[in-house]
Amino acid sequence: MKKSILTVSAFFVAISLSAFDFGGSLGNISKFEDTFSNDGLKLNQKNYASVWGQVPFQDTKNYFFVQGRFQHEYDADKKDSINALNLDNAQFVFYKQNFLFNVGRFYYSDISSIIYNQSGDGAEVQFQLPGIKASAYGFYTGLLNSQFVTLNDFDYIADEDKLYDLCAKYLIAGLKVELPSFLGEQTLSAEILNACRLEGKNYNRLFAEGKLEGPISVLNGLFYDLTAAVEFSKYDDQKFKIANLSKARIYFYPGVKDTQLSFNAVYTTGEEKDKDSSINAFSAITSSTAVNSIEEPEFSGIFKTGLSASIKPVKNLLVAANADAVFNTNKNKNKYSGFQYKALANWQILSDLFAGAELSQFFDKDNSDNNKTSISLKAILTF
Repeated sequence: MKKSILTVSAFFVAISLSAFDFGGSLGNISKFEDTFSNDGLKLNQKNYASVWGQVPFQDTKNYFFVQGRFQHEYDADKKDSINALNLDNAQFVFYKQNFLFNVGRFYYSDISSIIYNQSGDGAEVQFQLPGIKASAYGFYTGLLNSQFVTLNDFDYIADEDKLYDLCAKYLIAGLKVELPSFLGEQTLSAEILNACRLEGKNYNRLFAEGKLEGPISVLNGLFYDLTAAVEFSKYDDQKFKIANLSKARIYFYPGVKDTQLSFNAVYTTGEEKDKDSSINAFSAITSSTAVNSIEEPEFSGIFKTGLSASIKPVKNLLVAANADAVFNTNKNKNKYSGFQYKALANWQILSDLFAGAELSQFFDKDNSDNNKTSISLKAILTF
């Protein structure tokens, strides 16, 4: 009997191993940019090696996927190089009729793509029918590496000397509902997202979001999406505060060379003159740069609007550019701050060889010390 069990077990293990798929990549990102005013362009170079593997279960719909990397970073402004090790992904995916289950470490983005836009350790359940799609999820951030994921936290300070530095401890939980045919071809989405700090002073944030998107019938290939989010936050013994994030985008596909043209606008509330005001500066969960200046401000107290365009002149080459006017919304001033632009080219030279280049600049209206130029070169070899 034992021999039979061992034989059957060995048989299924052999099947899994025969279907095991794996690969990896080697990458280099060399960036020359201003880090301090009037100090010239300084080199920041990241070299990394990444490996991944995937094992299917029963069929290709159900599988386990894992990916990790080692990264070496040289920064001309720092005395020592930075070495970091990361587990990017370790995810079980299961399909059961109208349900999808994600368990482990995996990437998730909320409907704004700003509030929560990162990996996390947890689970997600999705349910889908022709007229509705719903999901519930929960994540823990305390086991992530702060070298690769940065959270907006008042008190946490990352340690770059560690190979694997644990992030601030938060519990993230949310619910999302999407109605694909809410009004004709228009899609309505709603999401509630909560972030609760698990150590140190209490810091709780609740986000209520809504998004409406779809085609604009006046012109074929013309689309829009509108997103609004309200943040309710409470830090330590302070009273509850309210903040706002609003996004708008109109984009057009002419049908030539995969061209896309778009108008974009993002607004976030800033600090108020009255410290006792219930209006607060918006604070996302995931840290991200809103303006490519020396100060590199977050999406907080910022309004920026501009145009972007992209085209594929040939099959394997993407060329894109965007430009934004930036305004400061702190203390209700809505003051013009400066102008930024970015241009890039991405070339898939071969199926396993990629190269990219990017140039960006910011020009501050009042403070030239905040001006910034950045030139980035990227190369990736996959195997």
